[in-house]
Amino acid sequence: MSAAKPRFDYARMKARKVYEKFNFIKPPVDLELIAKSVGLDYDEVDFFTDDVDALIAPFNGRVVAVINKKQPSYRRRFSFAHELYHFVEGEILIMEGRYSTGATMSRGLTKAGKDPREVEADTFAGDLLIPIHLLTRHVRKSDSIPYVADLFEVSPQAAQINLNYYQQQLSD
Repeated sequence: MSAAKPRFDYARMKARKVYEKFNFIKPPVDLELIAKSVGLDYDEVDFFTDDVDALIAPFNGRVVAVINKKQPSYRRRFSFAHELYHFVEGEILIMEGRYSTGATMSRGLTKAGKDPREVEADTFAGDLLIPIHLLTRHVRKSDSIPYVADLFEVSPQAAQINLNYYQQQLSD
């Protein structure tokens, strides 16, 4: 059996559809505005263990992205965007009278041993947080990775990944 493949282009297209509904003219992208528009609430808690970044949970008839307050702000933003993908994909399932994310309904694992939907959610989060139209408008080739990370309120790793992807796309 071959490894499952994440749908990178699909995740990027979903991110583009989400941020195009808003006319963001400068970074950072307002995630809470996006979440409100799709009906996802946001809350930060300090009782998660360090290995839990975020989850989606039902609460009083609404769905809430619950984010680990102990994580750095850039990590909280990425985790929120990641959970937003699961929400817009309808990956909140009612199973045996309880809510669950769709992570229990895996299509298989990637070669790296990760659920492809989780890889897609990461791709979506990166593209949502660093949309190409804002990147090309506000970033010069000479700008450093830390500068881009600060501008978009993401980690240096997320900035590097998206810069590499966009540079490759623009050179093709």
